[in-house]
Amino acid sequence: MLLDWFTVEIETVPLPESEWNYLPGSSPLHLQKATKYVYFCSRIHVEKRVKLTFSFSDEFTDSEILHDHNVMTKFIQMYGSDNFR
Repeated sequence: MLLDWFTVEIETVPLPESEWNYLPGSSPLHLQKATKYVYFCSRIHVEKRVKLTFSFSDEFTDSEILHDHNVMTKFIQMYGSDNFR
């Protein structure tokens, strides 16, 4: 759990129908109709909101994204590991 002045936001952005695609390796095939972007927000850094450089398929739940190794590693790189309770 993060300290009170940090939040993580996940924004789901629908894709135009022309960009829908089936995700390889998913069973059954998953038709991706949206992309999920992750933002780190910090109130102590003057309401700083940072969008991660990578995104997720709508196949992933918000919980899976929050527990993703790459998301956790990026947060620690940016803000340090001492910002967890």
